[in-house]
Amino acid sequence: EELLCLRAVPEERLDRVCLDDHLLELSLVFTDWQGVSPFLGLSETEEEEIEKHHSARRQRINVLRTWQAKLGAAGTYRRLSEALWKAKRVDMIDKLCCLLTSPTS
Repeated sequence: EELLCLRAVPEERLDRVCLDDHLLELSLVFTDWQGVSPFLGLSETEEEEIEKHHSARRQRINVLRTWQAKLGAAGTYRRLSEALWKAKRVDMIDKLCCLLTSPTS
């Protein structure tokens, strides 16, 4: 099954490395990051470090930045949307689609 909003995103955009500005925007709807972080490939140790060293608000963006740092050039919008789909975070995928289809992206 596929989300319809992803069909509106050009293929070449899905295969780009995620921009930090987009990760920051996405973090605004990223409540319950602990439920998503395993799908992003974060270890328990990485989760504990993020919780220990950052405020609740900063934890959300740092989970996404840790994911991005681990994957490097493979940290594409497609990979992120796949992980969010597995985590059942359709709300975050919708936000990502909005970011990727806006005229300024």
